[in-house]
Amino acid sequence: WQAWIVLAAALIVGRVALLPVLPVPAPVYADEFSYLLSADTFAHGRLANASPQHPEFFESPHLILRPTYASKYPPGQGLMLALGETLAGHPYWGVVASGALMVLLFCWMAAAWLAPQWALVGGGISAILFFIPHYWFTSYWGGSLAACGGALVVGALGYVLRGNFGAARARLFIAGRFDAAEMRKAIASATSSGVSSRPSGTIASIRPSDSSGVMPSSRAFCSWIAVVIGV
Repeated sequence: WQAWIVLAAALIVGRVALLPVLPVPAPVYADEFSYLLSADTFAHGRLANASPQHPEFFESPHLILRPTYASKYPPGQGLMLALGETLAGHPYWGVVASGALMVLLFCWMAAAWLAPQWALVGGGISAILFFIPHYWFTSYWGGSLAACGGALVVGALGYVLRGNFGAARARLFIAGRFDAAEMRKAIASATSSGVSSRPSGTIASIRPSDSSGVMPSSRAFCSWIAVVIGV
């Protein structure tokens, strides 16, 4: 865990160190302006803004003007940008924070399938690939937060497959400790109670079309695991 946290923190520190050479990026595409509107709205404690008196003069791609003035996109990316705006003074630091969280969760996910040293290597590779050259890290479009949801799903399924139900359960945000028999019951109930849909909900708050494929597949996998472990 310590090495994973250091790697994620290094991503943030490295980006701060590069500010003299690579300043905070400016939004370019209409999607980015929509996400920034969402972030500013949330940062000011509102879910939406009042519609202007003459909305026809304010029409822009990816914006809703009636009955309220808001972004058309789901709230996940906007909330992360709002966090950056509130805590660090600029929405871009929400992008950096989501990138660091993605690297941390990639390490955790890889540890479910690989040896610990390879999990760290996998996280390091993701940090290199997504640090500067990728638009997930240099724009306000997002992508890192949706990848976090995907990492939670894949990692949790890996821990379930290995019989490490505690790690899977903890990362699915369900409190408490359970013995193996109780965990088998939990996996069996996943198809009806939506255990595997919690991380998928992270994806749904950012990329609904992607989550529509993740949730059925993860639930099907949980059903298969229930059969394998003899529930």
